[in-house]
Amino acid sequence: MRMKTTTRALIEDLATTLRQRVLPSAGDTAAQVQGVIAGLDRLAVRVELEGEIVWSDIADQRLMLSAIEQETRNIEDEPWQGLSAAIAKELDRVWHAAAHYPEMAALETENRRLRALIDRAQAAVQVAPEPLGEKRAQRLARALAGYLKRQADREAPLREPAAAAEAT
Repeated sequence: MRMKTTTRALIEDLATTLRQRVLPSAGDTAAQVQGVIAGLDRLAVRVELEGEIVWSDIADQRLMLSAIEQETRNIEDEPWQGLSAAIAKELDRVWHAAAHYPEMAALETENRRLRALIDRAQAAVQVAPEPLGEKRAQRLARALAGYLKRQADREAPLREPAAAAEAT
């Protein structure tokens, strides 16, 4: 007995079985079966793309936070002083062994930790731009907006599985 080589192949086989064997005789539950098939189709795409998307987002977040920390490290006013210190501490923290690809749960945890700091920076730009000065505040606001756009672009295949399936 030969095992399927990928999780995606297993999920696609389940969806095919539902389409070909269960759906034709589903009767009143056909809509529910079709919903399960659609969920499996989305999952098949997600299982292949999600890790790389979160990994790439973490790399982008770390670059974004490094730039924010460099821009704000000498500002003594709050919330910038505390935020800069929190960012520096976070960027110094070793979050996974370099020779080991982290599990998805670890990637998601790291992604949420870094995103919380980015959210703090966004809020700080909104409520306390004065200590930054106008040009620096605008520069940080544009950089943060750029990060959010890149994040949305990275995650688009997770929201649009048909487009993602064509890309893989």
